[in-house]
Amino acid sequence: MNQKEHDILTHYCTTDKWNTARRILAWLSDVKIVEEVKGTRTLKQNRSLWKFLTLVADACVAKGVTMRKIYEKTTDFDVPPTKERMHDVWIWFQQNLFKTDSTTKLETGQVSKVHEVMMKNLGELFEVEYIDWPHNPNGIPLSVREDPAFEKYYAGSTDVKGLD
Repeated sequence: MNQKEHDILTHYCTTDKWNTARRILAWLSDVKIVEEVKGTRTLKQNRSLWKFLTLVADACVAKGVTMRKIYEKTTDFDVPPTKERMHDVWIWFQQNLFKTDSTTKLETGQVSKVHEVMMKNLGELFEVEYIDWPHNPNGIPLSVREDPAFEKYYAGSTDVKGLD
């Protein structure tokens, strides 16, 4: 129960003329108030965002999609998609969906919405295969796993927490 629901019930009980008010008030004294978690995107989401943008850029390159094709009004030269350019695309969707210009201003639930809308559009317009949000079931940081020395130190390790 959140604070608002608790306050509504408490108000009802203090103005209630029936005996049920005492029982509800007694019950409310034992209710744990749980606040909804809102806030900016997490560090884990930020790491996954940059991993996702890298995967999308690679998928666009594999399909021959250039930034000119993504940005219809780009300059006269083509550049291959990179994670930084895909970040620009991400920000475009983010601005149009939530009127924010930085991933640090996204709430946790908004990150998945931008991901879904971006993948839907890239798939429909350029046949880019859907890329799931990066998930690390072994909990080893994505940047560490991409390091060539990773296998030497972490091969077979599955006993650490994951991240999203």
